[in-house]
Amino acid sequence: MTKEFLTKIGVAEELIPQIVAESLKETNAIQEKLNTANQALKDAAEDKTKAVKEVQDKLDAADADKQSALDGLKLDFAKIRALEKANVHSIKAIEPYLDASKLKLDGDKLLGLDEQIEALKKSDPYLFKPEESTEPKPQFSTVLGGGSGGNPDDAAVRAIMGLPPTA
Repeated sequence: MTKEFLTKIGVAEELIPQIVAESLKETNAIQEKLNTANQALKDAAEDKTKAVKEVQDKLDAADADKQSALDGLKLDFAKIRALEKANVHSIKAIEPYLDASKLKLDGDKLLGLDEQIEALKKSDPYLFKPEESTEPKPQFSTVLGGGSGGNPDDAAVRAIMGLPPTA
């Protein structure tokens, strides 16, 4: 409210300063409440931003941990497959001889293991199964006595054992 407005509506000249002062008190009180509310909103927005950042940081850390664990599993599986191909007797027995810091996974290819396996084959060959020969293995027959149908002649076997023939 302005002095001109109050004069126009017929308020007495001596009352105008009191009305303006009272109106100013109310306006100041409302302005103070508005400032307090604005500050509360600003504080809430900052708190929300901080909370979102904390949650995002936790999610990022969890994603990094998950990726690290997944990469570790991929490396372990690739190492196991490579050791099985190398014909080791026992994966647990050979692991202490391997330097894990030299192993690296490049896509699906495991780097750094082949050199270690070759060195171990020379220094500790007992850790590996012998290479299988490409020559055919001999086949043995267990048929005794030459009876019909490949069955052993019961009478001949009994005679060899010193037993009487069966009736």
